[in-house]
Amino acid sequence: MLCFSLGVNTMYQAYTGNRVQTADGSVTQMKETYSSLGITFRNLYWSFYGYLAPWDYQLIVGNAGPNQEPTEHAITNYIGEVTIAAFHIAVVITLLNLMISMLVRTADDVLKNEDLEWKFTRCHIYLEYFEWYTAIPPPFNLLYNTASMIRMTISSDYQFVIPVGIYTVLSFNFN
Repeated sequence: MLCFSLGVNTMYQAYTGNRVQTADGSVTQMKETYSSLGITFRNLYWSFYGYLAPWDYQLIVGNAGPNQEPTEHAITNYIGEVTIAAFHIAVVITLLNLMISMLVRTADDVLKNEDLEWKFTRCHIYLEYFEWYTAIPPPFNLLYNTASMIRMTISSDYQFVIPVGIYTVLSFNFN
């Protein structure tokens, strides 16, 4: 990033403060986007996040000739755009390689612990099977819950008890 900052700053620093007066009389001044190495470095850093627009690196040369017509340095402007585009391509390729290496590392860690992962998943499935509720899909859970309630009411293993607090709430006193 420092090398790209140095290259872009070298190209654009000579144009800092230039003004051009167009035929309609309006004056445009060169932005200080690349006026020093620090500002150039900061602008290229923020361009990672999309805060660099094409009009930020447009060259303002000035007026020249007997008629004071606006002058352009098309080659310098083009080379500046190509340099900044090469910077973005290098950043994207670097970040893409970083992402791929992190994915490979994560997959490698999972493969190293493959047996442990399998045992953990199997234990989790067994635990779910032996819990007090069952994981039956929605249409069938109604049948299971109804059958369980009928079995609990008929069986002598369970006793139906109404708590005292509910009994007092259910009894109405109209005095």
